[in-house]
Amino acid sequence: MGVRADKNVNKVSTAVHLRHKPTGIEVKCSLYRTQGLNRYKARAILCEKIQDFNHKNLGIISEDQKKLIRNKQKDSKRKKEKYSRKNQSFSTVSLEEDKNFEVEWKEVKNEEERRSTEPD
Repeated sequence: MGVRADKNVNKVSTAVHLRHKPTGIEVKCSLYRTQGLNRYKARAILCEKIQDFNHKNLGIISEDQKKLIRNKQKDSKRKKEKYSRKNQSFSTVSLEEDKNFEVEWKEVKNEEERRSTEPD
């Protein structure tokens, strides 16, 4: 009569049951005889399952969805350019000639001419 090793499972509580609440993924592990190793292995398995779940849900985008996203980006870019052009046209200021400025300019020119003609 041989004694099976599985009979010890009923006597010892080393199994681990982990649950990830946001995704609803559950992992049970009772591979090893110690609870610490089972916990470590269960966490590793849970992490892998969560990554797979995230890649499946977030990574898949159909070609139609990609086209829609590109078109929306182009439209928003066009709108920004259009409104920036409108704002630029309103912000231009027409400068009128100021007669006082010309007079001052003439005075400065005359002073420069005097300085250049004066003997040192």
